[in-house]
Amino acid sequence: MTLAELNWYLHDVRTELNMCRDSWETWRNISSASSVRMCHSIISEDGSDSGREAMSWDRGQEEESSSGRLVEGIDNDEVLSPAPLKSVPPTSRSAHKPGVSRAAGGRPLGRREMEVEAGQRTAPVWKCRFFPSEVNEKQLADWHRMYSVPPEIEFIVPGPNDRADDPPLGCVALNQAVLAAGLRLPFPRIVRKFLREWGIAPTQLCPNGWRILLGFLILWDQFGFPRPSVGEFNSLYSFKSDGRRSGWWYASVKPRTGGSVVTQTPDSIKNWKQFWFFVRGPWQFSVNDTGPHVNIPVRYHELRYTSHEPAPEFVERARQIRAVDESFRSSSALITEENLASARLLSTTSSDSRPSKLAKILNFI
Repeated sequence: MTLAELNWYLHDVRTELNMCRDSWETWRNISSASSVRMCHSIISEDGSDSGREAMSWDRGQEEESSSGRLVEGIDNDEVLSPAPLKSVPPTSRSAHKPGVSRAAGGRPLGRREMEVEAGQRTAPVWKCRFFPSEVNEKQLADWHRMYSVPPEIEFIVPGPNDRADDPPLGCVALNQAVLAAGLRLPFPRIVRKFLREWGIAPTQLCPNGWRILLGFLILWDQFGFPRPSVGEFNSLYSFKSDGRRSGWWYASVKPRTGGSVVTQTPDSIKNWKQFWFFVRGPWQFSVNDTGPHVNIPVRYHELRYTSHEPAPEFVERARQIRAVDESFRSSSALITEENLASARLLSTTSSDSRPSKLAKILNFI
Protein backbone atom coordinates (compact mmCIF):
# COMPACT_ATOMS: atom_id res chain seq x y z
CA MET A 1 0.00 0.00 0.00
CA THR A 2 1.37 3.39 -0.96
CA LEU A 3 1.52 6.41 1.31
CA ALA A 4 -1.17 8.11 -0.81
CA GLU A 5 -3.54 5.16 -0.32
CA LEU A 6 -2.95 5.17 3.44
CA ASN A 7 -3.61 8.92 3.57
CA TRP A 8 -6.85 8.33 1.66
CA TYR A 9 -8.02 5.84 4.28
CA LEU A 10 -6.99 8.08 7.17
CA HIS A 11 -8.96 10.91 5.59
CA ASP A 12 -12.03 8.65 5.57
CA VAL A 13 -11.50 7.81 9.24
CA ARG A 14 -11.33 11.47 10.20
CA THR A 15 -14.45 12.16 8.17
CA GLU A 16 -16.32 9.35 9.93
CA LEU A 17 -15.39 10.68 13.36
CA ASN A 18 -16.54 14.18 12.45
CA MET A 19 -19.81 12.87 11.07
CA CYS A 20 -20.52 10.82 14.22
CA ARG A 21 -20.21 14.01 16.23
CA ASP A 22 -22.38 15.91 13.75
CA SER A 23 -25.00 13.14 13.75
CA TRP A 24 -25.43 13.40 17.51
CA GLU A 25 -25.84 17.17 17.38
CA THR A 26 -28.36 16.89 14.54
CA TRP A 27 -30.33 14.12 16.23
CA ARG A 28 -30.55 16.15 19.42
CA ASN A 29 -32.06 19.05 17.49
CA ILE A 30 -34.42 16.78 15.54
CA SER A 31 -35.59 15.09 18.75
CA SER A 32 -36.26 18.46 20.33
CA ALA A 33 -38.28 19.60 17.32
CA SER A 34 -40.24 16.33 17.29
CA SER A 35 -41.20 16.77 20.92
CA VAL A 36 -42.53 20.21 20.17
CA ARG A 37 -44.58 18.95 17.24
CA MET A 38 -46.44 16.58 19.54
CA CYS A 39 -48.15 19.67 20.91
CA HIS A 40 -50.11 19.89 17.66
CA SER A 41 -52.30 17.02 18.82
CA ILE A 42 -52.94 18.43 22.26
CA ILE A 43 -56.41 19.89 22.77
CA SER A 44 -57.24 20.79 26.31
CA GLU A 45 -60.37 19.25 27.81
CA ASP A 46 -61.58 22.62 29.06
CA GLY A 47 -61.59 24.09 25.51
CA SER A 48 -58.69 26.50 26.09
CA ASP A 49 -56.34 27.69 23.35
CA SER A 50 -53.29 25.86 24.72
CA GLY A 51 -53.09 23.70 21.58
CA ARG A 52 -53.07 26.73 19.33
CA GLU A 53 -50.42 28.39 21.45
CA ALA A 54 -48.25 25.29 21.21
CA MET A 55 -48.66 25.26 17.44
CA SER A 56 -47.72 28.92 17.22
CA TRP A 57 -44.66 28.32 19.38
CA ASP A 58 -43.71 25.34 17.18
CA ARG A 59 -43.82 27.50 14.05
CA GLY A 60 -41.55 30.01 15.71
CA GLN A 61 -39.09 27.25 16.53
CA GLU A 62 -39.13 26.07 12.92
CA GLU A 63 -38.31 29.59 11.72
CA GLU A 64 -35.42 29.77 14.15
CA SER A 65 -34.15 26.36 13.06
CA SER A 66 -33.86 27.52 9.44
CA SER A 67 -30.45 28.98 10.22
CA GLY A 68 -28.52 25.83 9.46
CA ARG A 69 -29.87 22.26 9.55
CA LEU A 70 -30.03 19.97 6.54
CA VAL A 71 -32.87 17.51 6.05
CA GLU A 72 -33.72 14.58 3.82
CA GLY A 73 -36.56 16.21 1.92
CA ILE A 74 -34.47 17.83 -0.81
CA ASP A 75 -34.09 17.21 -4.49
CA ASN A 76 -31.76 14.28 -5.04
CA ASP A 77 -29.94 16.06 -7.83
CA GLU A 78 -28.60 18.78 -5.54
CA VAL A 79 -25.70 18.99 -3.16
CA LEU A 80 -26.86 19.27 0.44
CA SER A 81 -27.30 22.87 1.52
CA PRO A 82 -28.78 24.55 4.60
CA ALA A 83 -32.54 24.08 4.80
CA PRO A 84 -35.20 24.21 7.53
CA LEU A 85 -36.49 21.11 9.26
CA LYS A 86 -39.63 20.15 7.39
CA SER A 87 -41.55 17.05 6.38
CA VAL A 88 -39.65 13.89 5.37
CA PRO A 89 -40.72 12.07 2.18
CA PRO A 90 -42.12 8.57 2.65
CA THR A 91 -39.30 7.02 0.60
CA SER A 92 -36.60 8.34 2.90
CA ARG A 93 -35.40 6.81 6.12
CA SER A 94 -37.69 8.80 8.39
CA ALA A 95 -38.00 6.02 10.99
CA HIS A 96 -34.27 5.98 11.58
CA LYS A 97 -32.67 6.69 14.94
CA PRO A 98 -28.89 7.14 14.91
CA GLY A 99 -26.99 4.77 17.12
CA VAL A 100 -29.21 1.79 16.33
CA SER A 101 -27.20 -0.98 14.66
CA ARG A 102 -28.05 -2.23 11.24
CA ALA A 103 -29.69 -5.55 10.57
CA ALA A 104 -26.29 -6.84 9.49
CA GLY A 105 -24.62 -5.29 12.53
CA GLY A 106 -21.92 -2.64 12.65
CA ARG A 107 -21.90 1.09 12.13
CA PRO A 108 -24.78 3.30 13.34
CA LEU A 109 -27.43 4.03 10.77
CA GLY A 110 -27.69 7.16 8.75
CA ARG A 111 -24.50 9.11 9.29
CA ARG A 112 -24.88 10.66 5.86
CA GLU A 113 -28.56 11.46 5.81
CA MET A 114 -28.42 12.73 9.39
CA GLU A 115 -27.52 15.96 7.73
CA VAL A 116 -24.37 17.67 8.86
CA GLU A 117 -24.01 21.09 10.39
CA ALA A 118 -24.21 23.92 7.89
CA GLY A 119 -20.80 24.95 6.62
CA GLN A 120 -18.96 21.99 8.11
CA ARG A 121 -19.45 19.50 5.29
CA THR A 122 -21.48 19.01 2.15
CA ALA A 123 -22.13 15.62 0.61
CA PRO A 124 -24.04 14.36 -2.42
CA VAL A 125 -27.39 12.71 -1.97
CA TRP A 126 -27.01 9.49 -3.94
CA LYS A 127 -30.07 8.39 -5.85
CA CYS A 128 -29.65 4.81 -4.57
CA ARG A 129 -31.19 5.86 -1.24
CA PHE A 130 -34.54 5.85 -3.06
CA PHE A 131 -34.08 2.20 -4.09
CA PRO A 132 -34.55 0.05 -0.96
CA SER A 133 -33.56 -3.58 -1.34
CA GLU A 134 -36.26 -6.02 -2.46
CA VAL A 135 -34.34 -9.27 -2.00
CA ASN A 136 -35.31 -12.09 0.36
CA GLU A 137 -33.52 -15.02 2.00
CA LYS A 138 -34.60 -17.55 -0.61
CA GLN A 139 -33.27 -15.43 -3.48
CA LEU A 140 -29.94 -14.98 -1.73
CA ALA A 141 -29.64 -18.72 -1.09
CA ASP A 142 -30.36 -19.43 -4.76
CA TRP A 143 -27.83 -16.83 -5.96
CA HIS A 144 -25.21 -18.06 -3.50
CA ARG A 145 -25.51 -21.54 -4.99
CA MET A 146 -25.95 -20.41 -8.63
CA TYR A 147 -22.75 -18.32 -8.67
CA SER A 148 -20.63 -20.84 -6.71
CA VAL A 149 -19.91 -18.48 -3.83
CA PRO A 150 -17.60 -20.03 -1.17
CA PRO A 151 -19.49 -20.96 2.02
CA GLU A 152 -17.40 -18.62 4.18
CA ILE A 153 -18.77 -15.63 2.24
CA GLU A 154 -22.28 -14.70 3.41
CA PHE A 155 -25.12 -12.94 1.63
CA ILE A 156 -27.22 -10.77 3.97
CA VAL A 157 -30.67 -9.30 3.46
CA PRO A 158 -30.48 -5.53 4.15
CA GLY A 159 -32.74 -4.01 6.78
CA PRO A 160 -35.44 -1.48 5.89
CA ASN A 161 -33.17 1.43 6.84
CA ASP A 162 -30.03 0.19 5.08
CA ARG A 163 -28.57 1.76 1.97
CA ALA A 164 -26.33 0.38 -0.75
CA ASP A 165 -24.03 3.43 -0.61
CA ASP A 166 -23.22 2.98 3.08
CA PRO A 167 -22.85 -0.71 4.08
CA PRO A 168 -22.16 -2.00 7.60
CA LEU A 169 -18.62 -2.56 8.80
CA GLY A 170 -16.90 -5.43 7.04
CA CYS A 171 -19.55 -5.64 4.32
CA VAL A 172 -19.93 -4.53 0.73
CA ALA A 173 -23.12 -4.06 -1.28
CA LEU A 174 -23.62 -6.08 -4.44
CA ASN A 175 -26.32 -6.47 -7.09
CA GLN A 176 -27.55 -9.75 -8.51
CA ALA A 177 -27.16 -8.17 -11.95
CA VAL A 178 -23.43 -7.71 -11.32
CA LEU A 179 -23.05 -11.42 -10.57
CA ALA A 180 -25.09 -12.22 -13.68
CA ALA A 181 -22.68 -10.00 -15.66
CA GLY A 182 -19.77 -12.24 -14.66
CA LEU A 183 -18.26 -10.98 -11.41
CA ARG A 184 -17.33 -13.81 -9.03
CA LEU A 185 -16.43 -13.78 -5.37
CA PRO A 186 -14.05 -13.19 -3.80
CA PHE A 187 -13.13 -10.19 -5.92
CA PRO A 188 -10.20 -10.95 -8.25
CA ARG A 189 -7.18 -8.85 -7.54
CA ILE A 190 -7.14 -7.12 -10.95
CA VAL A 191 -10.81 -6.17 -10.56
CA ARG A 192 -10.02 -4.64 -7.18
CA LYS A 193 -7.20 -2.65 -8.77
CA PHE A 194 -9.58 -1.20 -11.36
CA LEU A 195 -12.23 -0.29 -8.77
CA ARG A 196 -9.57 1.17 -6.50
CA GLU A 197 -8.17 3.33 -9.29
CA TRP A 198 -11.65 4.58 -10.23
CA GLY A 199 -12.52 5.12 -6.57
CA ILE A 200 -16.00 3.54 -6.80
CA ALA A 201 -17.88 0.78 -5.00
CA PRO A 202 -18.85 -2.36 -6.97
CA THR A 203 -22.53 -1.45 -7.36
CA GLN A 204 -21.63 1.93 -8.85
CA LEU A 205 -20.56 0.29 -12.10
CA CYS A 206 -23.63 -0.64 -14.14
CA PRO A 207 -24.02 -4.29 -15.23
CA ASN A 208 -23.03 -3.65 -18.86
CA GLY A 209 -19.96 -1.82 -17.57
CA TRP A 210 -19.02 -5.03 -15.76
CA ARG A 211 -19.53 -7.02 -18.96
CA ILE A 212 -17.24 -4.67 -20.86
CA LEU A 213 -14.55 -4.75 -18.15
CA LEU A 214 -14.58 -8.54 -17.73
CA GLY A 215 -14.80 -9.15 -21.49
CA PHE A 216 -11.91 -6.73 -22.00
CA LEU A 217 -9.75 -8.69 -19.52
CA ILE A 218 -10.74 -12.05 -21.04
CA LEU A 219 -9.87 -10.92 -24.58
CA TRP A 220 -6.40 -9.78 -23.53
CA ASP A 221 -5.89 -13.17 -21.89
CA GLN A 222 -7.12 -15.15 -24.90
CA PHE A 223 -4.79 -13.29 -27.25
CA GLY A 224 -1.84 -13.80 -24.93
CA PHE A 225 -1.30 -10.09 -24.35
CA PRO A 226 0.03 -8.74 -21.03
CA ARG A 227 -2.71 -7.88 -18.58
CA PRO A 228 -4.08 -4.43 -19.46
CA SER A 229 -3.78 -1.50 -17.09
CA VAL A 230 -6.47 0.89 -15.97
CA GLY A 231 -4.89 3.55 -18.20
CA GLU A 232 -5.22 1.30 -21.24
CA PHE A 233 -8.88 0.66 -20.50
CA ASN A 234 -9.40 4.40 -20.04
CA SER A 235 -7.79 5.08 -23.41
CA LEU A 236 -10.57 3.10 -25.11
CA TYR A 237 -13.56 3.73 -22.84
CA SER A 238 -14.95 6.67 -20.93
CA PHE A 239 -17.66 6.78 -18.27
CA LYS A 240 -21.00 8.51 -18.19
CA SER A 241 -23.21 9.03 -15.19
CA ASP A 242 -26.63 7.40 -15.11
CA GLY A 243 -28.28 10.71 -14.22
CA ARG A 244 -27.05 13.54 -12.04
CA ARG A 245 -25.99 12.43 -8.57
CA SER A 246 -27.14 8.90 -9.30
CA GLY A 247 -23.88 7.33 -8.15
CA TRP A 248 -24.07 4.83 -11.04
CA TRP A 249 -21.73 4.85 -14.02
CA TYR A 250 -21.68 3.03 -17.33
CA ALA A 251 -18.78 2.52 -19.73
CA SER A 252 -18.97 3.99 -23.20
CA VAL A 253 -16.48 3.52 -26.04
CA LYS A 254 -14.70 6.71 -27.02
CA PRO A 255 -15.28 8.15 -30.48
CA ARG A 256 -12.61 7.72 -33.12
CA THR A 257 -11.03 4.76 -31.34
CA GLY A 258 -12.20 2.07 -33.75
CA GLY A 259 -15.11 0.81 -31.66
CA SER A 260 -15.50 -1.44 -28.64
CA VAL A 261 -13.59 -4.71 -28.46
CA VAL A 262 -16.50 -6.26 -26.51
CA THR A 263 -19.72 -6.38 -28.50
CA GLN A 264 -23.40 -7.25 -28.15
CA THR A 265 -24.06 -6.29 -24.55
CA PRO A 266 -27.76 -6.31 -23.56
CA ASP A 267 -29.71 -3.31 -24.83
CA SER A 268 -31.32 -2.70 -21.45
CA ILE A 269 -31.45 -4.32 -18.04
CA LYS A 270 -34.61 -3.46 -16.15
CA ASN A 271 -35.24 -3.35 -12.42
CA TRP A 272 -31.71 -4.25 -11.34
CA LYS A 273 -31.10 -1.38 -8.93
CA GLN A 274 -33.37 -2.64 -6.14
CA PHE A 275 -32.02 -6.21 -6.08
CA TRP A 276 -29.00 -5.49 -3.93
CA PHE A 277 -27.73 -7.11 -0.75
CA PHE A 278 -24.76 -7.13 1.59
CA VAL A 279 -21.78 -9.48 1.33
CA ARG A 280 -19.84 -10.37 4.48
CA GLY A 281 -16.78 -12.53 4.99
CA PRO A 282 -13.45 -12.85 3.12
CA TRP A 283 -14.87 -11.30 -0.02
CA GLN A 284 -11.64 -9.39 -0.75
CA PHE A 285 -9.07 -12.11 -0.05
CA SER A 286 -8.10 -15.14 -2.13
CA VAL A 287 -5.26 -17.64 -2.35
CA ASN A 288 -4.41 -16.25 -5.79
CA ASP A 289 -3.32 -12.89 -4.35
CA THR A 290 0.30 -11.94 -4.70
CA GLY A 291 1.90 -8.70 -3.65
CA PRO A 292 0.42 -5.99 -1.42
CA HIS A 293 -3.27 -6.24 -0.65
CA VAL A 294 -5.58 -4.00 -2.68
CA ASN A 295 -8.71 -2.71 -0.95
CA ILE A 296 -11.72 -1.39 -2.82
CA PRO A 297 -14.10 1.39 -1.77
CA VAL A 298 -17.31 0.13 -0.21
CA ARG A 299 -19.09 3.50 0.05
CA TYR A 300 -20.20 5.61 -2.88
CA HIS A 301 -17.82 8.23 -4.29
CA GLU A 302 -17.54 10.31 -7.42
CA LEU A 303 -15.69 8.36 -10.10
CA ARG A 304 -12.04 9.31 -10.58
CA TYR A 305 -11.30 9.10 -14.28
CA THR A 306 -8.17 10.14 -16.13
CA SER A 307 -8.27 10.00 -19.91
CA HIS A 308 -5.22 8.49 -21.59
CA GLU A 309 -3.94 8.57 -25.12
CA PRO A 310 -3.53 4.99 -26.35
CA ALA A 311 0.02 3.78 -26.82
CA PRO A 312 0.90 2.43 -30.30
CA GLU A 313 1.23 -1.15 -29.01
CA PHE A 314 -2.19 -0.94 -27.38
CA VAL A 315 -3.75 0.34 -30.63
CA GLU A 316 -2.23 -2.61 -32.47
CA ARG A 317 -3.56 -5.12 -29.92
CA ALA A 318 -7.04 -3.64 -30.15
CA ARG A 319 -6.85 -3.80 -33.95
CA GLN A 320 -5.96 -7.49 -33.84
CA ILE A 321 -8.89 -8.20 -31.54
CA ARG A 322 -11.35 -6.27 -33.70
CA ALA A 323 -10.28 -8.34 -36.70
CA VAL A 324 -12.05 -11.31 -35.10
CA ASP A 325 -15.72 -11.79 -35.96
CA GLU A 326 -18.06 -9.91 -33.60
CA SER A 327 -19.94 -13.07 -32.62
CA PHE A 328 -16.78 -14.34 -30.90
CA ARG A 329 -16.38 -11.02 -29.09
CA SER A 330 -19.94 -10.79 -27.80
CA SER A 331 -20.30 -10.49 -24.05
CA SER A 332 -22.32 -13.71 -23.84
CA ALA A 333 -19.68 -15.70 -25.74
CA LEU A 334 -16.78 -14.22 -23.78
CA ILE A 335 -18.04 -14.32 -20.21
CA THR A 336 -18.22 -18.00 -19.36
CA GLU A 337 -16.98 -19.86 -16.30
CA GLU A 338 -14.21 -21.44 -18.38
CA ASN A 339 -13.00 -18.11 -19.75
CA LEU A 340 -13.22 -16.45 -16.34
CA ALA A 341 -11.08 -19.22 -14.86
CA SER A 342 -8.55 -19.01 -17.71
CA ALA A 343 -8.22 -15.24 -17.23
CA ARG A 344 -7.78 -15.70 -13.46
CA LEU A 345 -11.04 -13.95 -12.75
CA LEU A 346 -12.24 -16.79 -10.53
CA SER A 347 -10.77 -16.76 -7.04
CA THR A 348 -10.91 -19.15 -4.14
CA THR A 349 -10.64 -18.42 -0.43
CA SER A 350 -8.65 -20.42 2.03
CA SER A 351 -8.27 -20.42 5.79
CA ASP A 352 -4.51 -20.73 5.20
CA SER A 353 -4.47 -17.41 3.34
CA ARG A 354 -5.22 -14.81 5.95
CA PRO A 355 -4.73 -11.08 5.41
CA SER A 356 -2.38 -9.11 7.60
CA LYS A 357 -3.71 -7.25 10.62
CA LEU A 358 -3.39 -3.95 8.72
CA ALA A 359 -5.33 -5.36 5.78
CA LYS A 360 -8.09 -6.53 8.12
CA ILE A 361 -8.33 -3.09 9.67
CA LEU A 362 -8.42 -1.35 6.30
CA ASN A 363 -11.13 -3.74 5.11
CA PHE A 364 -13.45 -2.28 7.77
CA ILE A 365 -12.75 1.37 6.94
